[in-house]
Amino acid sequence: MPRVTREQKAATRARILEMVGRALRERGIAATGLNDIMSAAGMTHGGFYRHFKSQDDLVAYGLSGAISGFTGTLEEAIEQFGGRKAVAAFVEEYLSEKHTRAIARGCPFAALAGETG
Repeated sequence: MPRVTREQKAATRARILEMVGRALRERGIAATGLNDIMSAAGMTHGGFYRHFKSQDDLVAYGLSGAISGFTGTLEEAIEQFGGRKAVAAFVEEYLSEKHTRAIARGCPFAALAGETG
């Protein structure tokens, strides 16, 4: 079996985290199964433990990535528009039909408010 490079391992981990971020927002923490995530990432559940210590570890990293992506959108708006215009642009996008229908890429806070403390 060929050795996996660090870059390949990092790319695989990023793919898994992208899938878990989507799944958590679509289905919630309790309804997101490990097999579903790994299958969506094109892997079996056996490869999971090469990347994460536990399912809780995966959820923590997945939430962190989803939140970082979400706050990154606001940071981009601030860089592009500055000040109040940035907030207005962010709110307009946040409340847009496109954003509210895209649950898997939407706001992790709104999607997971009922499951997180």
